[in-house]
Amino acid sequence: MDNLRVSVRLWIALAVMCCGIVAIGAWGAFNTRNTMIEDREAELKNIVSVATGVVEQNNALAAAGKMPTDEAQRNALTSLRSMHYDGSGGYLIVLDAHSKVLMHGVRPDIEGKDMSGFTDPSGAHVFQDGVDLAEKEGEGFRKLQFLKPVTNVMAPKINYVKLYKPWDWTIITGVFLDDIDHAFYVTLAEYFGASLGLCLVVSLVMGVIIRSIHRQLGGEPAYAAGVVSRIAAGDLTVHVVVGDSDKDSLLFAMKGMQSSLERTIGAVHSGSELIAASSKEIAAGNLDLSARTEQQAASLEQTAASMEELTSTVKQNTESARQASVLAVDASEIADRGNQVVERMVGTMNNISTSSTKIAEITTLIEGIAFQTNILALNAAKPRWPPSRSVQTRPSKSDKLPGKSDRQSNGWPTLLAKSPRRPKNKGAGSSK
Repeated sequence: MDNLRVSVRLWIALAVMCCGIVAIGAWGAFNTRNTMIEDREAELKNIVSVATGVVEQNNALAAAGKMPTDEAQRNALTSLRSMHYDGSGGYLIVLDAHSKVLMHGVRPDIEGKDMSGFTDPSGAHVFQDGVDLAEKEGEGFRKLQFLKPVTNVMAPKINYVKLYKPWDWTIITGVFLDDIDHAFYVTLAEYFGASLGLCLVVSLVMGVIIRSIHRQLGGEPAYAAGVVSRIAAGDLTVHVVVGDSDKDSLLFAMKGMQSSLERTIGAVHSGSELIAASSKEIAAGNLDLSARTEQQAASLEQTAASMEELTSTVKQNTESARQASVLAVDASEIADRGNQVVERMVGTMNNISTSSTKIAEITTLIEGIAFQTNILALNAAKPRWPPSRSVQTRPSKSDKLPGKSDRQSNGWPTLLAKSPRRPKNKGAGSSK
């Protein structure tokens, strides 16, 4: 079955379905026939029950002494002879224990005759078998072939027999089944025709479905499964066969998927190579980062130690700052006093500058005096030299020196008086 094409398998499924529809139709027809037969059997039982009631009523009259038993039996048989119902064979028959006909609803000519040897075309004893069944089972149904009263044609018939024990009577009635068989064949033909019509419609629908499936698949499912298996196994070189006008089938989509996968895997391969190279660079970077991390950890340890030292230094600086603040206050006070001293010193230096100028003038005068003194000393020694070589002095300068010297000497007391004097308690160094 797996080697068959999907269309063949679908047609086989359709054939099986059609057979099933026909079988269901036949079963329905047979079921209808059986239902009709069951209805007839129920009708026969009801009729025999009514007949038994008539017999019991007459037997009750005889038992009550209102009439003799023979008369009661004749009255009962008369009542049963007049009981007819719709349908062919709608009459009653009464037999005694020896198959003698006591009453026949349509054949009075056989009343009083022994019918134990009467058989139907199949060889069954029609009356004797009914009596035996009633004697054995009390009641029951029998199927047989019998002549129809009007047409005298053999037809299938079903009889219902029941034993009336007080008088040892077997009451029989039956109905021909040829009308049921006719209805059965009509129903069977109707069901068969409906089944064929339904199968034809289903066949048309199945043909459309098969064509649609083939168009959607683009080929056989087995071929598509083989293509998918090869692609799933990694074989992207498989050639997918599709029709020239096929643009939307499963195989066409598989062909597009194959091409897309081939491009995608090529891109993935290139990307994997790039990722491999990048991974190596990342690994090298990670090693470098690990080394730097270790160095950073060592630096952090050193930094932590430095922070501890810095904390200690900050504490020391804080204490030093506090001491510096105290010293700064003291230095500020000393600076104020020093500023006052400097101001006095500046005044003194100005006086000294003025005195220095005058001292320089005095020093120049002294140098001039010393020079004149040297000249005078040389003039004092001139008797040892010839008169022509004696040193001559210029009367103009020598005459001026005593007057100038006298003026400068007169200015010294004034200069000394203007020079500032430091107190005696500052020490000998200061007076000097």
